[in-house]
Amino acid sequence: MPPMGSPSTRGGPSLSSWGGKNRRHQVVIEDDEKREHKLGCRWLIDATGRNQMLGRKLGLHQRTQLQKNVYWFRLVDFDPAILSHIHAIKKENRSFDSYYCTHHFFGEGSWIWCIPIVSEEHPRMISIGITYRTDLCRREIHTIEQFLYYIATEHPVVVDLVKSGRLDDTNSYRSYTYETRQHYSSDGWFIIGDAGDTVDPLYSHGLALISMQAQQVGEAIRREHKGEPIDEFVTDLDIAFTTMHRLATREITSLYEVMHDPLRCHLRMHLAILLMFRLAVPLIFNEYMWDPIGIKIQSFSEAKRHGSRSRPLEAADRRRRLGTAQPLGRQLSQGAVTVLPELRLL
Repeated sequence: MPPMGSPSTRGGPSLSSWGGKNRRHQVVIEDDEKREHKLGCRWLIDATGRNQMLGRKLGLHQRTQLQKNVYWFRLVDFDPAILSHIHAIKKENRSFDSYYCTHHFFGEGSWIWCIPIVSEEHPRMISIGITYRTDLCRREIHTIEQFLYYIATEHPVVVDLVKSGRLDDTNSYRSYTYETRQHYSSDGWFIIGDAGDTVDPLYSHGLALISMQAQQVGEAIRREHKGEPIDEFVTDLDIAFTTMHRLATREITSLYEVMHDPLRCHLRMHLAILLMFRLAVPLIFNEYMWDPIGIKIQSFSEAKRHGSRSRPLEAADRRRRLGTAQPLGRQLSQGAVTVLPELRLL
């Protein structure tokens, strides 16, 4: 650990040595005064977000074939009554004000969110953004003018809403989707959250996935501390998480092809949500996703569907790919577990 009273470690960590199985890794961090501190850990957990420290160093990351762009902004001082101009087919809601829900607008190869936000500075604030598949929506959207021009025909109410207020800030990601070939290793490392894979924000399930990963990581470390062999267990954990993530990602990505069709789009969304809350959520709540028998069943199922799984990255490959690590982000140490925290959130 850095000496007590030293400046906060805002410099980025780099791997100075790779421990391998049953050995400690060493992470070097740089503080505000450019001084280096060496930290050792048995388990290295990469939560560096889109910096993807371990995935890049180990050559595990790959871009997905079907890419998406996202543009979003926060709007203030607008007229919320404009949303009542929507000609919606729905039952009258008597239990709460629908304005405070997340509003979704679907169109050709894209969807828009409108999420009201509580702000101390503004009486009204709302987050508005569009996510679109680049092969289905070939126009670039990275300015408010492009956004309004693109949605004018399909969503005139959203255009009126935006024009009634003023922008507080804007942001965008272009071709932002990627995956990692391996998330966990019994050699002592885990890649979690955006450090491993991106998620589509449609169902807002990113936090649910990383919460499941936290349980899986904790269970692997707990079993190793008890002296149990964990090689097979960690491999099965990796397969279980990857399977759930890929199923959700592939389904949402293909949904963009019918987002312009109200019947097919919403029928598929209802079925997906049904599976989510009747199958995926019970599996997580009942600890099936980090139970040895539960994840082994998934491992066998995936092996039967796709043949033998690609081998985990060999130690020699890791050492060759790591090379000289470069500073990437601040790091925290908690006992034997070193966590590289998320740097940016969407």
